Amino acid sequence: MFEFSMDAHMHFDLYENRDKVLEYIESKKSYTIAVTNLPELFQRYDKKYADKKFVKIVCKKYFV
Repeated sequence: MFEFSMDAHMHFDLYENRDKVLEYIESKKSYTIAVTNLPELFQRYDKKYADKKFVKIVCKKYFV
């Protein structure tokens, strides 16, 4: 059986050490949906962390 990890709802904007959190997620190869409620933060983080393979930044506002 394959080892597989995922987190379907992580409030990324609440972490002070975002870069370290992302490094950890990437090192563990854990597919993660990082959620924010603020469009401004979504736009900033989506651009800054676009190169991440295992993390996708989303904004809750766009899904309501």
